[in-house]
Amino acid sequence: MYFAKPESALKRAEEFMDVGKKRRALEALYEVIRSKKHRTWQKIHEEIMKKYLVLCVELKESHMAKDGLHQYKNICQNVNVKSLEESINSFLQLGEEKAEKAKKDASDANVLADVDDLENINSPESVLLKAVSGESSQDRADRDLLAPWLKFVWESYKQCLELLKNNNKLENLYHFVAKQAFSFCVRYQRKTEFRKLCETIRQHMVQSQKYANQQQIDLNKPETQHNHLEIRFLQLNYAISMELWQEAYKAVEDIYGLMILSRTKPKPGQMYNYYSKLSLIFWKAGNHLFHAVTLQKLFVLLKEQKKTITQEELTKISTKLLLATLAIPIPPNRSVIDECLDQDEVSLEKLKRLSSLLNLQQPPTRLSLLKDLQKYNVINHVFPEIRDLYKSLEVEFNPLKLSERVNKCLDYVESRTDLANESYNQYIQPIREIAVIRLLKQISQVYTSIEIERFLKLVPKGVDVYSLEKLIVDSAKVLDLQVRINHQSKSLHFGNDLYVAQKDDMPEGPSIQSMPSEQIRNQLINMNQALQQANQMILVSENKKRHEDLAVNIANVYRQTCEKHHVDLLRRKQLIEKQKEMYENIASEKERAEMEKKRQKLAELEAKARVIDYRPRQELFKGIEEEIEQKNKEEDEEIRREIEEANKAKKELMDKLKKEEKKLDHFVRACHENEVPLIVKASEQDQEERKKFWEEKEKERIENLKKEAEIQAENRDRLLRMNEDKDSFFSLILSARKTEFDRQMKEFTEKLLVSRETKLNDRKEKRKAERRAKYLKEIEDRKKAEEAERKRREDEERRRRADEQAERQRQREREIEEKMAKTELSKKEEKPAAAAPYRPRGMGGAGLARTERPSAPPAASEESAWRRRPDESSSSTNAWRREPEVEKRPSAYGRDRESTKTSGPAPTRGAWKEAGTKSRRDEKKDEDVWRRPPPS
Repeated sequence: MYFAKPESALKRAEEFMDVGKKRRALEALYEVIRSKKHRTWQKIHEEIMKKYLVLCVELKESHMAKDGLHQYKNICQNVNVKSLEESINSFLQLGEEKAEKAKKDASDANVLADVDDLENINSPESVLLKAVSGESSQDRADRDLLAPWLKFVWESYKQCLELLKNNNKLENLYHFVAKQAFSFCVRYQRKTEFRKLCETIRQHMVQSQKYANQQQIDLNKPETQHNHLEIRFLQLNYAISMELWQEAYKAVEDIYGLMILSRTKPKPGQMYNYYSKLSLIFWKAGNHLFHAVTLQKLFVLLKEQKKTITQEELTKISTKLLLATLAIPIPPNRSVIDECLDQDEVSLEKLKRLSSLLNLQQPPTRLSLLKDLQKYNVINHVFPEIRDLYKSLEVEFNPLKLSERVNKCLDYVESRTDLANESYNQYIQPIREIAVIRLLKQISQVYTSIEIERFLKLVPKGVDVYSLEKLIVDSAKVLDLQVRINHQSKSLHFGNDLYVAQKDDMPEGPSIQSMPSEQIRNQLINMNQALQQANQMILVSENKKRHEDLAVNIANVYRQTCEKHHVDLLRRKQLIEKQKEMYENIASEKERAEMEKKRQKLAELEAKARVIDYRPRQELFKGIEEEIEQKNKEEDEEIRREIEEANKAKKELMDKLKKEEKKLDHFVRACHENEVPLIVKASEQDQEERKKFWEEKEKERIENLKKEAEIQAENRDRLLRMNEDKDSFFSLILSARKTEFDRQMKEFTEKLLVSRETKLNDRKEKRKAERRAKYLKEIEDRKKAEEAERKRREDEERRRRADEQAERQRQREREIEEKMAKTELSKKEEKPAAAAPYRPRGMGGAGLARTERPSAPPAASEESAWRRRPDESSSSTNAWRREPEVEKRPSAYGRDRESTKTSGPAPTRGAWKEAGTKSRRDEKKDEDVWRRPPPS
């Protein structure tokens, strides 16, 4: 189908739509869009494209919409990008409206929750599940209503993203469509489609870096980087809301890659969002160590960047950081060989990747995070009620009161309902497990064995026997804790294995002494230290002389090498300055090369604009030229400013070096040489004074001990005389307290019996009331079900009667049509009248008598009434009742001619010929319109 003008195609499509042939209208518009004759954009193209996309949505032709948008993109992307943007937005909006309408019409909006993939709705597994499941007809109807529209919208988003990818002119539209696609997946909870969408966007970015063309996006531009970062942050937020943690982690990796690629430093708001979401991902993954590191980064960011931070915000983030750090599992204290054997290349690579996400040079440890708490002064900002938790677990050694202090802090965290949004309660159980391990370690250094019942009283609340036994076994296995459970005696035994320990000697956490195995391991070290101390005490004079000789040698070596060392320092500073200048020259040359490339590109565009004398393109090139000139000016200004700052810094550094050189003169070195004998003499005098002071204090201590022993002996003799009075008084107090205890116990027993009887009666009455309410509710539900069943039967009976009445009406219409057809056929079969006898004209006759021709066939409009489709029978039923129509047709001379449709015979030969020609023309016209196959 060929159209000379796009307006003709649009008019023909509207005619097809008026008669209900939407597919024919779609084909007509598609022929214009793909035609090579109409490649120059006009205003009419926009109207054609809107009509075309509306028909694609109504007919659910996503692939035709894709082809049409590709063709329209080639037509208008260099002339009017705004038109393409409006067309795509209206297309997606129409699809969304249809899907939303289908969702409202469906009785259950979650009917597609069990469909994993919209692209494969009727998979073999789903068909089998439908066959064995009790799915109702309403559910199937909802599925058939909603699924096609959701699939259409999803395919539309995919095709639009594929159409707009890697095009710098359509970059903003690409990001807008991607945001809408993410919103679609979240609105309808489509997790599979969300994963596919994330992978598609990731592949588009990889392809933009891999394949180069003239219209590709430039990832070095700040605007492009900002758009991609915005998309990734949106993907991260939506992935967390849908609990797709794997996609959230991939989004974090993409964000980190874009941050590295960016030349500018990310904004504090973006970094806050990045760290907060990353901490949540690490917690969901069970990685408590990196969760705490992320919170530490967040704390430092808030403290340094947010100038208006309040004390309440600082207290909340500090408390959360402290709890997260204390909740980190205690790492096993292993030797270097064990760590090398345990950690393979995969685990090491994983630690490096996680550390790189937080800009860390090496993987963190629990000990380093605890030191950072002191470094950043975190403990002083937490709630006062939780401040003692760090001391109890990591500093103080007090196994008998450890659980009491921990319970007090954790109860405060649970009681603060206003901190529910801060997620403090998630750290309570890990901290309890850490407290149990700390208690085991401390008790193992004090006791050889302890009863399990006694140990249960010492552990924090919330830890049952089975969890406790599991923690003990894991500690013995992972942490090399020397503990054994004796179920026969119901006790725990510590430190009975006297094998040589292979782990480091540095204890983890508070401790007062080493275990027997650790002491055995350190016997040789202790012996070496003792022998060194004895050697120093025996050879005092020789050691002193050796130290003096060593000091003299060091001074001589310094005198010989000080000048050379000074010259090396100056040479190194000059080398650093040369390297800085070289790097600055390389950067300036690179900038000049980029500017030259931009100027060449601008010159090429100008040359093309001169060859193609087309005003809109000239204006476009003029705007591009102005934009490039403005950017070049800004870049030149920035380069000039950087050069001035570098020169200023260089000048300041040279001034500083000159000042330092003046300080390194011979006078200072001479002073140092004269100070050496004075310092030696002062140290000898100080040693003698300390020795005398120690001897005096030792004599004083011995005298005090003797006096204290005499006083204690006198007190002992004095108190022995009161022993009998003490025993009698103690027995009197015990008897009085026992009587009081028996009385209170009797009162308590009586109150307990009364309270128990009251509670039993209340419980009995409550059960009676519940059973009665349940019985009444069952009766009410039964009545509602019967009423609903009665209404359903009435509705079915009403629909059946309406269907029967409609069937009878259709039967009557068919009988009337058949009768009319027979009547019309009988009229056509009537014979013409007999011809008159011959009489010559000279004798007053009319010449040779002609046989009257049959009347003109019925008008094409009446004849085509019987060829119409069944849905048009209502308009043709009363065709026999119509009056003869007067039809105006253009004559050969350009004027209108009236022709009457009649079934009677023609009076003359000319009239008959005219009627026959008119009938054949009308019949051909109707055949062109109505004999085409109906749309599928």
